[in-house]
Amino acid sequence: MRISILGIGAQGSVIAKLLSDASDVSEVVCGDLNVERIKRLKDRLKDGKISVLKVDATKREDLVKATKGMDLVVNALPGFNLRVMEAALDSGAHYVDLASNYPVLECISDQLGFDAKWKDAGLTAVIEMGSTPGVSNVMARYASDQLDTVEQIHVRCGWRDLGETDVVLKPWSPGWSPEIALLDYANEPIIFEDGQLKTVPIFSGVEKYEFPSPVNHQVLSWHMHEEPVTLPRFIGKGVKCVDFKYPVDPIAAALIKMNFASQVPLDVKGAKVAPLDVFVKLAPEAPETVEEADTVAEGGRSGRVVCLIVDVSGEKKGKKVAHSVYTNSDTREMFQKFSTTNIDVALPAAVTALMIVRGELGIRGVLAPECLPPDPILAELSRRGIRFYERVVRELC
Repeated sequence: MRISILGIGAQGSVIAKLLSDASDVSEVVCGDLNVERIKRLKDRLKDGKISVLKVDATKREDLVKATKGMDLVVNALPGFNLRVMEAALDSGAHYVDLASNYPVLECISDQLGFDAKWKDAGLTAVIEMGSTPGVSNVMARYASDQLDTVEQIHVRCGWRDLGETDVVLKPWSPGWSPEIALLDYANEPIIFEDGQLKTVPIFSGVEKYEFPSPVNHQVLSWHMHEEPVTLPRFIGKGVKCVDFKYPVDPIAAALIKMNFASQVPLDVKGAKVAPLDVFVKLAPEAPETVEEADTVAEGGRSGRVVCLIVDVSGEKKGKKVAHSVYTNSDTREMFQKFSTTNIDVALPAAVTALMIVRGELGIRGVLAPECLPPDPILAELSRRGIRFYERVVRELC
């Protein structure tokens, strides 16, 4: 099997290693505008399966070159979903991406609009298959399948830093693209309420949420994310409310209040400058390699536990049921297992890609993650070291 990965950053580089480790994958073509970045990956892995390809995603001919003859294309490039997806379809390759582009609602609608063409071609395209969205959607499907009717789905993500650190003051750095992270905070969140999609003010819907130990209580607010857009559409069962909440970040809020997320140019001493461009120029760059992404070394003193939980409420046989599925990810444990901490998004994407090309899912068309059979995906992720838990509260009478 030949698989192409476009975008060899902190996520794409890990996906490349995971796929090259599979015995039935013969070649992993790594495409990026920064060829030196790919060469560093190839030298580090010392794997003859890795091929280097310079790709400018703005050029149709480069995308055709990167997708032609491939069994599957993994798109880890932000902002190019439709272009890469169309190239993969024309080349007869399956497709997986990690998240939607802006505007989210329009991007999702456009991608799902290709469903008939992908079915006619006998191909599978899975969109948004990372951690959140991605695994969160699969968890929601698993819990919803246990119920006759579903009323509400709440997706919550939080974390707690553990151990000691010598760093007291540091710049704002989300650990991935600072531009996309800031825009996620700056864009009005979408929620599904009373059977309709609606936008709400940023940093609204504040609540103190109690996560399983050791994350425990966190202050959350609504956050721009894809789950409220696709889950109501594909879960069904009468669902009336779906939302996503994320930890309130005072630094991100301050940057947004100061207008640094704006792309409208300002006059600065006679020069036209967009505040967002200034922010991107000054913010710490997103990690380009696994080494840059890994801040936790083997035997290190500090780490982070991230908890992703999906709360689904509804009825089963006429009785009210609250069914929750969650996973705790400890960066120190992930480093021990995978030699990288940057695994939460990469592993689900790689696992799904392999299951598609091996014919294990048996579904065609353009699919959100909740359209996939949850049991085999959760089982494979569990086999790889991601532990899932569930708790159920049932009405007795």
